[in-house]
Amino acid sequence: EPATAFTPNGDGINDTWTINYYQWFPNMILDVYNKWGQKVHHQKGTYEPWDGKSVGIGVPDATYYYVIRKDKTNDELGFKTGSVTIIR
Repeated sequence: EPATAFTPNGDGINDTWTINYYQWFPNMILDVYNKWGQKVHHQKGTYEPWDGKSVGIGVPDATYYYVIRKDKTNDELGFKTGSVTIIR
């Protein structure tokens, strides 16, 4: 399960959002949206922990909503949705 919160404040503790086991889904797609439905983060391929930034700028403290597609070519592997909160 993905963590429900992280604190990207540069103190070296819990500074990124980590999703366990997604390194085994090399064709995954992750999209993160703000409360208005604007995409603030996107990645595909091998998962890399998110640092709470959008185009290099830290996003505001808030709850964000994610959609993970486990394989961009095989919908049968399924989707995961949920929320993650940023606290600085």
